[in-house]
Amino acid sequence: NNDIHSYVAGHQALNGRLTYKPATGGWELSLLGTNLTNKLWYTSTFDLYATQGQVYGLPSAPRSIEIQFKKNF
Repeated sequence: NNDIHSYVAGHQALNGRLTYKPATGGWELSLLGTNLTNKLWYTSTFDLYATQGQVYGLPSAPRSIEIQFKKNF
């Protein structure tokens, strides 16, 4: 659909992962981040302009930071 009200522009997201894994130990610790710039974009839109005069959209997920621990048995 090429309607101006339902157009979703392209975007870029900065994600990252740092992992510490000792040579001996059988475990690893990681720090993960998604959308590190905390940029807002819309993943999709709903064109209700003709009936309600509005366009709704689903926003991207905000910045997320996680810690992950992994143990091998």
